[in-house]
Amino acid sequence: KLQYFSPMHRVKRPIYHMNTKYSLLFNELESNRQSLFEELDRLGQEKLTFKLNDSSWSILQVCHHLIMSEELSLQYLKKNFNIIL
Repeated sequence: KLQYFSPMHRVKRPIYHMNTKYSLLFNELESNRQSLFEELDRLGQEKLTFKLNDSSWSILQVCHHLIMSEELSLQYLKKNFNIIL
């Protein structure tokens, strides 16, 4: 397993107080997220950190950005919509 992502990012998230439509969407997103980690596990460090040039991002940098964005989105939802996640 990749050492770059904490175990917290790999944990399957429980669903709280969602109607069926949102629950299905959430499950699909969660499945895709888990699949991404499985694919990343198959890549070696060289591929994960490779950059085409100094101004491009590596796979690892892109994933880090996605995780930060996801965390900020969840904070926003919790604060503004009283969603329990």
